[in-house]
Amino acid sequence: MRSFEIARKMENGEPVSYAQDRCLAGTFEPAYPSAKLPVYATKHSAGADFYCAEEVTIPSIWGMIFTSLGNKAEDKAVKAFDSVMSSLGYSRKDEKIIEEKHDIAPTLVHTGIKASMEDDEVLELYNRSSNPKKLGLVLANGVGVVDSDYFENKDNDGEIMFAFYNFKPWAVTLKVGDKVGQGVFKKYLRPTRGLVINDTERDGGFGSTDKEQ
Repeated sequence: MRSFEIARKMENGEPVSYAQDRCLAGTFEPAYPSAKLPVYATKHSAGADFYCAEEVTIPSIWGMIFTSLGNKAEDKAVKAFDSVMSSLGYSRKDEKIIEEKHDIAPTLVHTGIKASMEDDEVLELYNRSSNPKKLGLVLANGVGVVDSDYFENKDNDGEIMFAFYNFKPWAVTLKVGDKVGQGVFKKYLRPTRGLVINDTERDGGFGSTDKEQ
């Protein structure tokens, strides 16, 4: 139920159920048929669990750093890396270590989910509490912010993705159906003074609001 409908019911003294009272206008829908809709684990859960829609391997950030240092520096870096790995019981021959060169960039994990919401609502994306400890996965942007105009943008149709760095010394693979993070719908406020808003419309997905106006 829309938030303004709830407010109208309350003003008129009409009964509002517990579930309705906690609902905002935000909705989830699949970006493609095979995507699994987010799930609220309990009736008191603030965040909905998002699931991996496409299997993805997230390389170790340490391997990414060492292999990006260049030919001369790489030899020393690799030796240091090998020493650390040996102390952990691994070697460069281990299949879990990715040795190819990579840009030091986060890996995007697809959820196959879109979210629509009112103009004064936002969807915030959080990491799972178990991800850093068990998998070494950390959100690159700390907290993801999904604005209402991200929905059905021309770049990716508004599909929600989580950007991860992997701090384990080996690659981590997320399979289809694995939980990846949580989403929380919120209302937000803007200041009454000192407010500057660019009179532009979003023209893309990830990073599109970083473009100079």
